[in-house]
Amino acid sequence: MLLSDKDCSFWTKNAPFGQKKVLGGGYGRSVTLYVRRQYSLSMKKTILIEIISALLLLLFCYAALTKLSEYSVFVFQVSESPFKLLAKSAHWIAWLIPTLELLVAAMLPFTKTRLWAFYGATGLMLVFTIYIAAMLLSGLPLPCACGGIISALHWPGHLVFNIFFLGLSIGGIFLERKNKAEINDLHAQSYSTG
Repeated sequence: MLLSDKDCSFWTKNAPFGQKKVLGGGYGRSVTLYVRRQYSLSMKKTILIEIISALLLLLFCYAALTKLSEYSVFVFQVSESPFKLLAKSAHWIAWLIPTLELLVAAMLPFTKTRLWAFYGATGLMLVFTIYIAAMLLSGLPLPCACGGIISALHWPGHLVFNIFFLGLSIGGIFLERKNKAEINDLHAQSYSTG
């Protein structure tokens, strides 16, 4: 479908920052359609990033607040770990993990810190996933240090849950990096075209 001159002029006047200069200079309808398609894909990517951020934010806030509200239970469960280093450091770990979870959650809503938050979320989820896999492979009794609804999952369910959120956080890194690169390219184009 070809756009009329009226449609093209509407899009060029209402294009997001930086795209007016890219469209200027008589590039025609094909460039307008390309930019519109790119803008649509960029919006979908932005929405997906926001959804991933919201899911991770909910997960980390819920997990951290549950651990802090049931602090003594969390300390006891960590101290029951078959891994001696964890058991000896239970009080220290009981403060460190919720603090890191809240720090990541606090960084997720802001675009300037979101990429770092995705890296932090990936690190935390990777550590949790490795811990659960090690617990399953050890064959030892498995104390659950998770809180709230998450503790109702069986161990293979925990592993699947963690792998899912690990995948989300890795996907968030990929999408956020790609989004930032596209924004930087757009700004570079707008400066180079005039």
